Amino acid sequence: MYKFLFAAGRARTIPSWSHVNGEPAWAQSKAKTRKYPLGQTIWAYMLGSTAHAPASPAVTSQPSMTHRLKDLLCGSQSEAERMDAAYQLGRAGCAGSAESVDELVDALQRSNDAVQRAAMHGLAAAGPVATDSLMAVLTRTDADHHVASCSAVHALGEAAEAPSLAMVNAITALMDRVAKTIAMEAYAAGGWPVGGGGHPPSSGFHTSPNPKERQAWTPKLLHATCLQALGLLGQQAVAAGDIHIVHAIVEQCLTCMNAAEPGGENPDYPPDSFLGNGFMSRQNAALALRTLCNEGTLAMNAELRQAVEVACSKTTADRDLFLAHYCRDTLRHIGPGNY
Repeated sequence: MYKFLFAAGRARTIPSWSHVNGEPAWAQSKAKTRKYPLGQTIWAYMLGSTAHAPASPAVTSQPSMTHRLKDLLCGSQSEAERMDAAYQLGRAGCAGSAESVDELVDALQRSNDAVQRAAMHGLAAAGPVATDSLMAVLTRTDADHHVASCSAVHALGEAAEAPSLAMVNAITALMDRVAKTIAMEAYAAGGWPVGGGGHPPSSGFHTSPNPKERQAWTPKLLHATCLQALGLLGQQAVAAGDIHIVHAIVEQCLTCMNAAEPGGENPDYPPDSFLGNGFMSRQNAALALRTLCNEGTLAMNAELRQAVEVACSKTTADRDLFLAHYCRDTLRHIGPGNY
């Protein structure tokens, strides 16, 4: 079996196909499907539009409808219904309904992972109006708040269209806090905890345990998601020509790249594994640098550009194939040699 990984090298601004304006065929049956709000959001992204789909007047003007959608989001056993409710609330928030954003933030902080995941996508669809609320979630310091923070930081990366240094600093502070948690828990468990993230103990994967059973260890997943969010914010900063934000994000990615992986490598990867070693945070830092160097190279000063080249050059032969590939690809764009 072959596994192909694709990552966008730049923020989309126009369709990648010969597009003709008009309502697409999938949308013409909107009365028959619950997935219409979700489809509209994805379609707007594919078109390269920063304008979010309009909300239903009933959602923005009737509190009872907002409460009904919140109940559906938090109470339905159907993922399609939860996602539909979340996207409707997100579109309403984008249209000016502060109550809809508040309901999504409340749902984000519940203990049910499925509800939090749907709320995360709804807040991302709400766009910039949700960023202040998401920042409030991220600045909480609750020790058991990692799942909600993981959803919140991803939503912030998707929702923000004008990244600020405050956002970068909040994510950096969160990374520092969770890195200490990772170090303490990994030390206590002698490595990544078995059955992390609610998974059962290792059940066997050919001749070695299944590495993915540990990859969902919540503190580790949160740290890696923070770097993913920084990469998303960086793409928006490049598009806006905000050099200071680009520099701040590149520096954070370099800090992660040049340091040891928080908690060490995933112990379930055998030494000869073609999957690498599970360096989730360093992988996301390298991928962020790859996307930023695609268009943001000119926004970097010479010293920072050289630092990126040095960090990536050290990692081109890393045993983690994903990490090595991202670094080689970055050097193809800005490096002095052939990689």
